[in-house]
Amino acid sequence: MILYIFIFVNLYRVHSQTTIADTNWFNDKWEICNKQNAKYFRIYKKLNYNYMVYDYFLNGKVQMVSGAREVTPLLKQGYAVYYNEQGYRTSRGYYDDNKQSGNWVHYFDNEKDSSLYSINNEGKWVYSRKCKAEEEEEKRNQKDIIYTITEVNAEFPGGITQMAKYIQTNLIYPKNARNNSYGGKCFLKFVVNIDGTISESSIIKTTGFEELDKEAMRVVNEMPIWKPAEMSGKKVRCYFNLPINFAMDTPYFIFNPFNKNEKYIIANKKVLENNLNEALNYYYEDFGDIEAWYNIGVIHYLKKNKKESKNHFENILNNINDSKNQYYVASSRFLQNNF
Repeated sequence: MILYIFIFVNLYRVHSQTTIADTNWFNDKWEICNKQNAKYFRIYKKLNYNYMVYDYFLNGKVQMVSGAREVTPLLKQGYAVYYNEQGYRTSRGYYDDNKQSGNWVHYFDNEKDSSLYSINNEGKWVYSRKCKAEEEEEKRNQKDIIYTITEVNAEFPGGITQMAKYIQTNLIYPKNARNNSYGGKCFLKFVVNIDGTISESSIIKTTGFEELDKEAMRVVNEMPIWKPAEMSGKKVRCYFNLPINFAMDTPYFIFNPFNKNEKYIIANKKVLENNLNEALNYYYEDFGDIEAWYNIGVIHYLKKNKKESKNHFENILNNINDSKNQYYVASSRFLQNNF
């Protein structure tokens, strides 16, 4: 209260002591100009060790009151208050060597709401309280931002173990795919929202079989509410990648949609047409591909040529060094379970 009395007493004195010759005029960019082009004007008073500076709108309403070390150029030092053209405060705080320092208050809605922040050593704002408008804007921004990396990851209720159990329990192997020995792994991407719901799900790597991909999407879209991710203690939206594998105990076809070999593509179409003899011929013409070797082994198994099938799966194990490769994993499992 004493500070405000000091400011306004000095404001009165400036009015009584300053003449129009002491006035500086400024345009909307705070560049010095003549009176005809001005949007603001400034008057100031010399004190013992510094200045009091008063900026005004052309309507005579005060725009800023601040202490200063110098006035040309203006170097603010000490307490400052800013106002709008209606006379309401917009902000107040302290300047140290012309830089904002310490705690500052920003006012909104004609002083009906406010936010409080401090200036750290790097000159950045650190909020201790945000006004309602800023909080609402932050919420809107959070709804738009989707993180790929978060401080606290999104989590299926009960964790990874329960998610695996949910998929195993709810995934329905399409009848046609099972009857025709189709399988494979697809990779899905989806968004976990602030409220834990799932949205924007998509296939980022297909199994090569539309009916399998659709079933994987269904299971993801029907997931229960997740625990959302967090950044700086606040809930945020984030991406989540998830593989879903369709597998049977007996050998099944796996398509690699990224294999652009013409013979391989034709062979895959023949498999979908259930024309295994023609598919086998085309796969043999693409015999250099591991993907072709594998499906040749599947066809021989389905045609009851188990010896030929076993030879192809063993050949895959002997030519792949990566034990996590899906063709290695499938061939190894089939050899253990069926031969």
